[in-house]
Order: sequence, then C-alpha cells, then structure tokens
Amino acid sequence: MGTSTPLENLHMHEAGATPNYLKLTNDDTGDSFTDGTKLGINRGGSTFLVNYEDRDIYFQTGGTTRAVLTRDGEFGIGTINPSSELEVFGTTQTLGLSMPTGAADGLVLTSDASGVASWQPGDDGDWTIVGDEMYAGVSGDVGRTTSASRPPRPEAAPATGRSWAPVRRDRPTYGTTKTETSSSARTGRTARP
Repeated sequence: MGTSTPLENLHMHEAGATPNYLKLTNDDTGDSFTDGTKLGINRGGSTFLVNYEDRDIYFQTGGTTRAVLTRDGEFGIGTINPSSELEVFGTTQTLGLSMPTGAADGLVLTSDASGVASWQPGDDGDWTIVGDEMYAGVSGDVGRTTSASRPPRPEAAPATGRSWAPVRRDRPTYGTTKTETSSSARTGRTARP
C-alpha cells in the first residue's frame, strides 16, 4: 500500500515525513480511534506499539510467552504475573547495579527473609580483624568449623577483654575457643575447649 515496489508481503508506505500505522480491531475491542491495537511509526520514525484496550501485551517466541507488559505497567520476563515494575523469573546478568535509595558510604546491601534488599551498616561490631587475627567483639563462645584435629593453643589475646581466636587466611580453621574466667584470663590467654 502506498508503494509500487513492495519489499514484503505487506508493505505500507506513506509519502513524506508522516505517521504510518497499522490498526487491528475486532467486535470485542470496538473500531473507534481509541480501540484495538496500533502498530507503526510516527513522523520522526520512532516505532510505536499501542494497546488502547485495558489488557496485557504478550511477547512470544516458538509459541511460548517469554515476557508480558501488564495493563498496570508491570513488565515480567519469564513470568506472566509480575508483581512489581520489573520482575525477572530466571538468572540476570548486569554490568552494574545502582540502588541509590538509602545508600551511604560504608553500608552493605542485605536482604530480609522475603528477599527485600536494603542498605545496612556493614560493621555491627561483632568482629574485628587485626592483621591475620580476628577478635570477637561480644562475650561468649566463638564457634568455628569442626575437625578431628585440634588447633594449636592460641597466642595471648590483646588487652581488650574480649573473646578471640586467631584466624589464618591461608588455611581453614576448626574447633572452638572459649574465654577463661579463671586466673589465666588475667594473663589474656584462652582456654582450650
């Protein structure tokens, strides 16, 4: 239509920089200007897919729905029932992620039991790393993975009054240590479990 040399089975051409749209309607949608679906290009050449109906738009390949844009403006990939502005059911890959709401220097991204992410303080004071040693900032037992062999007796703890266990970054740790409350606590040594 509008050309004597069509390049496809259906080729619609508009002379000049004017919009060119294909309109699709049926008895359910009605046939007015604001009914059905419109596909085409505007006078600037931008592509438009317009659904005038209060219905979802489905994107399919191989007879399988791969994505949906709901009537509420939510876009789902791998799901036909998205519950947020963008929901992806599957693995995503990105070169970057920006979540500026609540962000500040020193915070870490964490999630609650429902998977809702938020920025939280990164250092809760439970652990301190000094060189190759890690110190508990809270009192009580310090647990590590278990093994049949026992770790060597720890060196003297710094004068912090806190439980501690040396952690070697070049080998796994195992066993447990517990702060003594006897006279050895005054020397800063820890008891073997």
